[in-house]
Amino acid sequence: PYNLTLRAARYEPVFKEQAATQHDSVENTRSASFRYRQKPYFFHTSYSDDSIDSADVSSDVTRVGVDGEYFQRYASGNELSVTGAFNPSWFSNSQGLDGSSTQYLLGNLLNLQRVRLSSNLSRNEFDQENALSGKYENDQFAWYELLSAYLPWNFRSDFSYRYQDNQSTIHNPDQTEQNLSNIDRALQFDLIHRLYESLDTTYTLLRDSRSCSVCRSVRIR
Repeated sequence: PYNLTLRAARYEPVFKEQAATQHDSVENTRSASFRYRQKPYFFHTSYSDDSIDSADVSSDVTRVGVDGEYFQRYASGNELSVTGAFNPSWFSNSQGLDGSSTQYLLGNLLNLQRVRLSSNLSRNEFDQENALSGKYENDQFAWYELLSAYLPWNFRSDFSYRYQDNQSTIHNPDQTEQNLSNIDRALQFDLIHRLYESLDTTYTLLRDSRSCSVCRSVRIR
């Protein structure tokens, strides 16, 4: 159930074409990965560092990843799954650009055969800064729920809810600041009937609302 991989590589030059403007670029890669798979637990973690050096500019990107899952299937046929992940990264170059990004993921699945519920949460944070262009920050959050039920007489219903929140902040070099926001909510209900094996009839009720720094809208159909 265990697996460990270590890797190191050096490419010189990066550009092999004779027409390349620079022939002294060097790329170095170092990475490690560990995986464990033994039901009902699954786990994986990784690390990588990639750098490129040339006569004019050098850059470096470092990534870390951690994710896991608990999965159980019972004798009755019911299923339960819980997943999670954490993925941070950092980047920089010799021209003064620095930044980082972080991703968080959480999800679950509950399958009772006649009823099925799945949930997903995610968050992405990103920021970068440069002396010439200023600083930029972005925060994205998403939440999604889906409930499905299998009803008598070949009916099925799906009920879903989606929420997305996107927030950005721009710090300009002249000390001014600009804030941008975008929030989207969607509520949807589907009632589906299957006739024999190939004909589906669907009734959909959708309510979608959006608000942002410069707009606001609601749609129902």
